[in-house]
Amino acid sequence: LFQSDSPETARYREFMQRFGADNRVVFVAYKTPNAFEKADREAVGRLAERLKTVPGILRVFSLADMMDYAERMSRSVRLPGLYDADVLRHDLTSSPVTRGLICSADGTTSAVVVSLADEPADAEMRTLEAIRESLAAARDDTGIQYHLAGIPVIEAEYGRLIRRDFFTLLPLS
Repeated sequence: LFQSDSPETARYREFMQRFGADNRVVFVAYKTPNAFEKADREAVGRLAERLKTVPGILRVFSLADMMDYAERMSRSVRLPGLYDADVLRHDLTSSPVTRGLICSADGTTSAVVVSLADEPADAEMRTLEAIRESLAAARDDTGIQYHLAGIPVIEAEYGRLIRRDFFTLLPLS
């Protein structure tokens, strides 16, 4: 749809090469009374670790990873407790720079960000199914309800609907 030799297309390609694209990212959203509560952070951390073992997943980032990073930073500057959950919650929910990035402003909703490998559609479908299975197991363990979003999820659902319609409507016609 775009001229291949246009300056805008060249800038777009350069941006994509430098920063990547969001069409390879799945968001696992969840809501709890307090996403910073230790039990919830640990439950999401276990889910994130489980997701890291799924073939086709490159990276997983969650609030638990952010808390781990903050704790490591506290130790590295020799100020243990510099970042506890309450301080991190305050910083992530009150700053206009960070508010809404990894959690909601009220601290009840957060997301696990899952980067997918660039793989053929059938392999990606298996990866998404493995993610769904991991979410179901985590929900059964903790009661936390998880929701999937992102372009790969939309594309997979769209493909499923096309296949359903194809095998339903074509024979009828």
